[in-house]
Amino acid sequence: MRTSLSLLAAVLCGLAHAQPGTLDTSFGTGGQTLISLGSPFDLLYDLAIQPDDKIVVAGIIGAQGGGAYQDAMIMRFTADGQVDSTFGTNGVVIWTGTGGLDVLRGVDIDADGKVVVAGETQLTGGEWQMFILRLLPDGTLDPSFSGDGVLTRGTSVYNSGSYGRDVRCLPDGSILVCGYEHYTLTQPNYDAVSLWKSSATGGIDPNFGGGSSATFTDLFQDDQSDMGNSMVVLADNSIVVGGTSKNAPDQQLGFSTFNSNGSHLGNNDEFVYAPTTGNDVGNAIVRLPDGRYVLAGGAGFQGVLMGVQPNGVPDPGFGTAGRVDVEFGSSLTRVYAALLDPWDKVLVTGSYFDGTSGYFFLGRYTSTGALDGTFGAGGVATHQFNGFGGDGQAIGLQSDGRIVVGGHTSAGNGYDLFLLRFTNDVATGLPAATPAPAVYAYPSPFTRGFTVEGTAAGGELVLLDALGRRVLSVPTATGRTAVEADLPRGMYSVLVGPGIQAPATLRVVRQ
Repeated sequence: MRTSLSLLAAVLCGLAHAQPGTLDTSFGTGGQTLISLGSPFDLLYDLAIQPDDKIVVAGIIGAQGGGAYQDAMIMRFTADGQVDSTFGTNGVVIWTGTGGLDVLRGVDIDADGKVVVAGETQLTGGEWQMFILRLLPDGTLDPSFSGDGVLTRGTSVYNSGSYGRDVRCLPDGSILVCGYEHYTLTQPNYDAVSLWKSSATGGIDPNFGGGSSATFTDLFQDDQSDMGNSMVVLADNSIVVGGTSKNAPDQQLGFSTFNSNGSHLGNNDEFVYAPTTGNDVGNAIVRLPDGRYVLAGGAGFQGVLMGVQPNGVPDPGFGTAGRVDVEFGSSLTRVYAALLDPWDKVLVTGSYFDGTSGYFFLGRYTSTGALDGTFGAGGVATHQFNGFGGDGQAIGLQSDGRIVVGGHTSAGNGYDLFLLRFTNDVATGLPAATPAPAVYAYPSPFTRGFTVEGTAAGGELVLLDALGRRVLSVPTATGRTAVEADLPRGMYSVLVGPGIQAPATLRVVRQ
């Protein structure tokens, strides 16, 4: 996915002791998987890692049967980068919609192992609308969702189109989509941040958006262009959106917060950041364990990271006054995706041009915004595909901590999909995240179970896996709560509260 949940982590047992950020030659062919689906427009926009480490990607493919349109594409690969022929038709699912353009921008895996994708589809008459597909693990559409596995957001008097940019599967089975709507009731027309929530069965969520399942927010009430490109869903289901806001005369990075029911608190929860005097864009947002955020995107002709405190104010402890320029080779650098790794470092990917050639890059930054010199070459790993560059569009972590990056590359006659896998650090310890006084978990690593000390009756202990999904929840006991669970190997986050002095988030590893 483009963005990270606040508790995203992965286990790090059994990794080879290679330099972190080195291309993993055991993946695909020499560390890369390069796929042409036979059209000039095979584009990958997002990926998700299943609990079994298989890789699901989503994007577009040139229209099947000819024509000028593109169709929605989902593809699955084995953990080691081979096409998974057990999914769809020879590993690929293509959805043609109503015959117009169909674009998938986000993918997630729900608690039942179903694949959920979202984007926008062009309806008859030309109007764009957000849509969701839910697929069974074999790639067939799930008939228990909206009757046929397909849910399209209805039209509204407020807009002439809606566009999905990010998707999250929530613990209760509901699905949240972040994007924007095109508003036509005023002149000039403009775009506004939009959130859309579906129930687990594809119905309206009566508790979201005032009963309509959708929200529509004109940030700053300026009647200009506001887009939600990425989101973080917090433990209380409140939502933080990162994106772009055209705060005249320039386009800037945007940050806004929403309640769990989709309501917005107005201008006090809206912030923009202007790294340059030109057009800036926020493509991804991640949340650090201490509650700070990092916005990633572009500023003019270079990439940029913006550190943001929970109240939206630029973080003085990140970079220079909250800003870090991402520039490799030349000023033509783009950052498209970001992810928090298990060591609380920020992975970013995109592309750059050195004046002669294009390159893919994967960079790693510390929580203070400094390039991590222990990763790649001075903090950056680069790659070319048969002499061509590539756009890194999405990052994922497999259960052993290795980094999978996906995107697309121009092979001269169009665009092909790619996956790369990079080595990562070997764990030497387990940092606690937001611990409360006298609350701790042991043993870690564990095999069949663990115990949390410092709990109280009347509370709840929730276990989340590496993708932020709820694995189990149990009531807490006074003083000590034992958890027995036969779980896959990996790093898990333990949320404990209320009933203690402050909610605690701990990390444990199943070896």
